[in-house]
Amino acid sequence: KDEEEESRFFFNFIFSAEGRKILQCLATFGFSYSLTTDMAAKLTAQEKLCNCTANAIKST
Repeated sequence: KDEEEESRFFFNFIFSAEGRKILQCLATFGFSYSLTTDMAAKLTAQEKLCNCTANAIKST
């Protein structure tokens, strides 16, 4: 029963406005991070992910 509740919570979150914002942050990060081998660019992508995720959480 606990797994069912966790699954329900996960899917409710993913399809919520906040969940979509965070997924968009992750997708953008993954795309930016994978396209470069430059360490500075990778760190910038990580910083943008943190800022994007923080903004998505604050807006809830």
